[in-house]
Amino acid sequence: MKKIMIIIFIYFLSTIIVGCNVSENNQYTITFDSNGGTDVSAITHDYNTQITEPDAPTKTGYTFGGWYSDSNLTTAYEFMKMPSENITLYAKWLSTEGLNYTSLGYNTCSVSGYSGSYPYLLIPKYYNGCLITTIGDYVFTGATSLTSITIPNSVTTIGAGAFSSATSLTAVIFEEGSQLTTIGNSAFSRTEITSITIPNSVTTIGDLAFSRSGITSITIPNSVTTIGRSVFFGATSLTSINVDVDNLQFCSKDGFLLNKNQTKIIAYPAGNNETTYTIPNSVTTIDYETFSGATSLTSITIPKSVTTIGRNAFSGATSLTSINVDVDNPRYISKDGVLLNKNQTTIIAYPVGNNETTYTIPDSVTTIGDCAFFGATSLTSITIPNSVTTIGNDAFSTTSLTSIIITATTPPSIDDNLGVLNRNLKIYVPSDYVSIYKTWWSYYARIIFPIDN
Repeated sequence: MKKIMIIIFIYFLSTIIVGCNVSENNQYTITFDSNGGTDVSAITHDYNTQITEPDAPTKTGYTFGGWYSDSNLTTAYEFMKMPSENITLYAKWLSTEGLNYTSLGYNTCSVSGYSGSYPYLLIPKYYNGCLITTIGDYVFTGATSLTSITIPNSVTTIGAGAFSSATSLTAVIFEEGSQLTTIGNSAFSRTEITSITIPNSVTTIGDLAFSRSGITSITIPNSVTTIGRSVFFGATSLTSINVDVDNLQFCSKDGFLLNKNQTKIIAYPAGNNETTYTIPNSVTTIDYETFSGATSLTSITIPKSVTTIGRNAFSGATSLTSINVDVDNPRYISKDGVLLNKNQTTIIAYPVGNNETTYTIPDSVTTIGDCAFFGATSLTSITIPNSVTTIGNDAFSTTSLTSIIITATTPPSIDDNLGVLNRNLKIYVPSDYVSIYKTWWSYYARIIFPIDN
């Protein structure tokens, strides 16, 4: 009996010891790096127990922006349960310095200038009792030190180019209850934001608003009624454009943007890695620069329903080798992968991914459309027949082109200019008409030579 009691005692003693060891081993510590702010004491708790966020530190001239789990301040930390490891959290500080303000009347004002170089910026809701409702045009243009901006819920308008070319900007944070209605033209152009939550109060997104940005996906809320041209032009990382199903003006299909009844395709996500694409039969209009920068596309098929194609619809689609058209289309036709109008009098778009170095325009053509050869980087020589009487604006904007041969004795009219040209380009014309060409095309006189030169 004594022996049994000893065994029982040893068992309970070992249980207590093990329990104590488990408790000690389950305790972890959160250390706080205030990044120049006042000290915050570490907290130690058992794993999976409830933890409470400590009082915020302070730092002169800054507003505390929360705790982050990484020193780069990209991932905000949520205080819930104690983690199963020791961690360090880092304080984020938001500056309000360097901002200039202009009164708009009625106790409202705008942010009208910025002279700071802070990475994390907080726009205050009030300035000297004046409610801030607007971020002015081009206020943060070229602010290359800015990585994060927090916008108060009082702001209703972000002006044109407000953050354009703020090339380090990766985070745009809207305060809860945002009243923002307008995102201006080019507002976030050439920034590095990869995602943005557009407030459900926004009604208007301007032209080029996210052009050449780093955005990878975006959701258009149901409040948006107006979307400008080329909103995502050159956003080559964009793989998906989503639209709230309750939006009355727009919809998304397979990740691209259309109007609600799917008759107009507005934007194709340039980062989509599909190589071929057939436009839906419901579409009648391809908008301005719709497929611009879609570098994976090698072939596109236009259905018979399409009757309108916007300018530069395929510019920057550098892999595109063929633009195909349904034979029953009443307005357009494809010839050798090149897009023309139905009666083949106007050349509309040359597929810029075509690797041919020379191209002879068909004798039926009388007009070379605007931007027809824009970005065709393999082309070095183009021959224009004497049937051509009109050359559209920017028709030959391609820096690879070194030779344009024109057989017409009467110079074709030029709408504005031939485009951005190779510095070594030479234009060859009939020998007896060089002087006429140099007179009519005076801007290009120095690069005009006789065909037999």
